[in-house]
Amino acid sequence: MMPFHPLAGSVHHHPIAENKAPWMALAPHLAETGFTSLVLGYGWKISASIDALPMQSGYPCDTHVAWYFGDFDWEGLRIWHELRAHAAVDVRLAVPFYAAFLAHPASIGKDAQAPAPEALDAFLAAMPDATRARFRETLVTGHYYPQEALTASELLACCKETLSDGT
Repeated sequence: MMPFHPLAGSVHHHPIAENKAPWMALAPHLAETGFTSLVLGYGWKISASIDALPMQSGYPCDTHVAWYFGDFDWEGLRIWHELRAHAAVDVRLAVPFYAAFLAHPASIGKDAQAPAPEALDAFLAAMPDATRARFRETLVTGHYYPQEALTASELLACCKETLSDGT
């Protein structure tokens, strides 16, 4: 599912929210974000449709940048890492969303997920030095951050920060 906000220019930015709750919180505010669309990824399902984004947006010949934001857990990292490696569009990590997690307590659980050290290393390389140890510790101690940890106002602020930092 994707709402669209037509924008002038030849570069279009699209955040990907993996879960419905953050997507629903952001959808009414799309025009305030500077993004062309808001993609609901539904976990691994995004990998089957990400390459259709330029055509679906109505701007098939323009440049498209997808900003991934998923749960901070092994599976979320794995999805981002695979999208980044194999998608036909430029897939980047939406760093401000992940940084915002650190203002909240991590949740416990998801201990049945298999570690993805290569994905974690790539994620940590994109993060500021001061946060890397904390993110690593979160996962190795069996904790994670669900997207739902962020409030609607935090999500909106992260959207704006993503574009101001990433363009």
